[in-house]
Amino acid sequence: MAENVLGTIFGRADALKRQLYDMIRNPSDYASMVGGRTQENLATAQALQNQAFGDPQNPLRITNPQALNQLTQMITSGPLGFAPMGTVSKAVSAKAQPEPVKRSDIQAEAKSLGLPATGKTEEIQELIGIVKSDPRSWSREQYDLIRPHLSIHQDFRPGSAERSESIMREGLSSGMVDAIERMEKGQYSYAGGLVGSDAYLFPSRGLKYRSQTDPHLAPGNIPLFKISPEKGQDIYEAIVTTAERRPRSLTSLLE
Repeated sequence: MAENVLGTIFGRADALKRQLYDMIRNPSDYASMVGGRTQENLATAQALQNQAFGDPQNPLRITNPQALNQLTQMITSGPLGFAPMGTVSKAVSAKAQPEPVKRSDIQAEAKSLGLPATGKTEEIQELIGIVKSDPRSWSREQYDLIRPHLSIHQDFRPGSAERSESIMREGLSSGMVDAIERMEKGQYSYAGGLVGSDAYLFPSRGLKYRSQTDPHLAPGNIPLFKISPEKGQDIYEAIVTTAERRPRSLTSLLE
């Protein structure tokens, strides 16, 4: 049992020595493997190697343990960026990049959130990030990007506050919406601006209507968030000051 353990230890030590020796004896190959390092670093490593393995008759015999220790430190964590078997050096791991997300997956997420899935991939991702973030944290620039893709329903009827919780939980069962961008421009506006009642915002492409010819909403349209604006208030200002998202348990699908 002890012989097996010692054999393993010495075997790994010899393997490391061979690895170090081969690396220094073939600097150009090694430089190519790690992406290239400076000649200065390789020259320093060469000098340390000559000290550590200074017996030309037995090039694997350690003649200077201190030089070997410096060489090992240089290789495993220093400018050469090399790591022995079973580890990853900081220089190499810092370059590691996560596997890129497929465009088709990004498009599928955009569609599930009621957002457009065409155009540049990074633009789709940016819209997804805005919709999934806290509306109160939106900058004016983010609002301008997402505004063409949002619609708003204002609850004109008396007792709107009493209906708020059920609307946020179960969605609207009827009603109409305005496209925010057109409402701000005064075009085709059902409401003509914020009237001062509770209002609910939706990603426009996710809305469901009673039919292709009926502009009234079908049951089950759940809001992205609610605002409680003053009459005539700027929509962006109303969002960043009064927006309320659904409870976490209800927004888990958007996270």
